[in-house]
Amino acid sequence: MIYGMQSTAADMRTGGIADGSPERALCVAYGARLAKKYGIPCRGGGTENDAKSLSIQSGYESMMDILVACQEKTNLIIHSAGILDSHGAMSYEKFIVDLEILGMVKRFLQGVNTDEESLAVSIIKSVGPGGEYLSNEHTMRHCRKEPYLPFVSMRGALPKGINPDQELLCIINKKKEEMLSQYCRPELPQKVCSRLKEYLASKEIGTAIL
Repeated sequence: MIYGMQSTAADMRTGGIADGSPERALCVAYGARLAKKYGIPCRGGGTENDAKSLSIQSGYESMMDILVACQEKTNLIIHSAGILDSHGAMSYEKFIVDLEILGMVKRFLQGVNTDEESLAVSIIKSVGPGGEYLSNEHTMRHCRKEPYLPFVSMRGALPKGINPDQELLCIINKKKEEMLSQYCRPELPQKVCSRLKEYLASKEIGTAIL
């Protein structure tokens, strides 16, 4: 059994659902807490949003919902990447951006290590006031694995004349094409495929998708 929380707010100006709202995130949070109270696993959350395209809105609404779901330790998160327009559409580009969001949330929830190696109190003492850490051996050991490395996000200064929005979209599309070229369709046993085709035919749904 999984306790499912699919509640959200409605925009009372139109009656439409508002997946990208703070109230939606609150439903996810308290749904997870109720499930813990009942002692059963829960589902909810994702990168839901009301944006109509890959945009600033799709980013901040998705980050809010998935961060809350992860912080509340939701057991099953559906629609964690690619969703737009309150489940009305799916976007490859949004899927790529959501992978970045998921990576950032995962790193944030890892918190800060407080073991002796991570705190490096002895290193701090040895470097002393006015010293620098960039060339320290301790920095060399941790600099490539401790900080989060962006999936598509841009960091640092851009060359003069480069449009940052166009450059980011270019990076996203490049990553999309790279992932699509590496995609392999999952194997479906012939027996299962035949039974699915029979079922679809019996329901007059059609078999083109198989």
